[in-house]
Amino acid sequence: MRKVIYQFTVSIDGFIESPVDSEWMIPCPELHQHFNDVERENISTHLYGRVMWELMSGFWPTADQPSESKEVREYAHIWQAMEKVVFSRTLQSVEGARLADGSIGDEVAHLKSRPGKDLSVGGANLASEFFRLGLIDEVHMYVAPVLLGSGKPMFQGIPGPLRLEPLEVRELPGVTLLRYAVS
Repeated sequence: MRKVIYQFTVSIDGFIESPVDSEWMIPCPELHQHFNDVERENISTHLYGRVMWELMSGFWPTADQPSESKEVREYAHIWQAMEKVVFSRTLQSVEGARLADGSIGDEVAHLKSRPGKDLSVGGANLASEFFRLGLIDEVHMYVAPVLLGSGKPMFQGIPGPLRLEPLEVRELPGVTLLRYAVS
């Protein structure tokens, strides 16, 4: 059965966004290539909340331009070819994706039962709801060596203690990958 994976680049103090600095999370070409390879080989469906969908759909549909780096152009093609499902209470339609029309639990159960590669949940707000419903199978944290002090946390609204089983620790260019299974 397909897994639901929650993955982000995160500061050492647990933030995925900073109100004052966005440069800390821009990957070097080697790390960007790693992200491309992981997406191409392991993920076939992206699950987005409204905020993350608007961010991603505002850039990646046209990011395959010659002015962009090789890695960005490559990821644009990978992203454009993927199935994308958007969970939103406010959007009436989305272009280039499918708007989920059932409950989150039913939708994810249906997607997980279909053949294909794993599913990636994008956005801390949606991931919070997925955690609450017990839908996350793995967490992949790309920990950057920076302390932000404030910002948007990777984990918010997690229901009680949640045990994680370590799967992998790996040094990559500029980050340390921590992979966990959700128990």
